[in-house]
Amino acid sequence: MAADPPTILIVDDEEAALNICKHLLRKMGYNVIEANNSSDAYRIAKASKGAIDAAIVDYSLPSVQDETVSKHLSQIDPGMKIMLTAGYCEFGPISELIKEEGQEVIQKPFNRAQLDKKLRAVLS
Repeated sequence: MAADPPTILIVDDEEAALNICKHLLRKMGYNVIEANNSSDAYRIAKASKGAIDAAIVDYSLPSVQDETVSKHLSQIDPGMKIMLTAGYCEFGPISELIKEEGQEVIQKPFNRAQLDKKLRAVLS
């Protein structure tokens, strides 16, 4: 019997980025849940604790009490894998600035092959 496909939570406040990622993930066979802000992401994570395999989180979302959204999601559900998406800042790719946090990062804009490779690494 085949296992259910992994469930991925996408958290991004940019509607276009959220929709593109959702479309790519569904084409790749994943179950997708979406949140366009940190409050919705926390609510979903609490309600679905243990059912979400990974979250793809926009690094620039507002944080809560000086914690990043990804750290807060990890506290809610320690079994949830986290991958950050990041754009560019005036100093170059922001992914270089956040690699020290130990999170997997995918640089925006990304394509299906890049997303597939990174997400497989996160889920493994």
